[in-house]
Amino acid sequence: MEFHSDDRLDEKTIAAMRTLYAAPADAGYWDSLESRIVARVRSDNGASRDIGWYGVLAHWAAPGLAAAALLLAVAGAVWSRLDQAERRATYEGFTQPMVADAMPGAAQLLDIPRDGSSQREATLTYVLSH
Repeated sequence: MEFHSDDRLDEKTIAAMRTLYAAPADAGYWDSLESRIVARVRSDNGASRDIGWYGVLAHWAAPGLAAAALLLAVAGAVWSRLDQAERRATYEGFTQPMVADAMPGAAQLLDIPRDGSSQREATLTYVLSH
């Protein structure tokens, strides 16, 4: 490995890191480490652990299903609203020309916005004009 001049640590820091990360020379450390590992493995009382890839994802099943259900509910609501708006536009596109031909004054009522106050005002204006 090649170090650039500004990437190289000083020798004092390197020596301190080597002593910090060096493997223990005492044989007792390795024996105690082995005994701790064996004790941990034996403490399972023979219970088998599922270490497959699907075992890692098992705890995500319930939140995943909840998120999928929420997503489907939102998608269904949006689809329902779009379908309703499309039906309304189709209905108005079909009936508005027929009403305008049959009753010319009523076309003013069809062109108003659908909030209540504007419709009341347009109805009043239509009734007073005749």
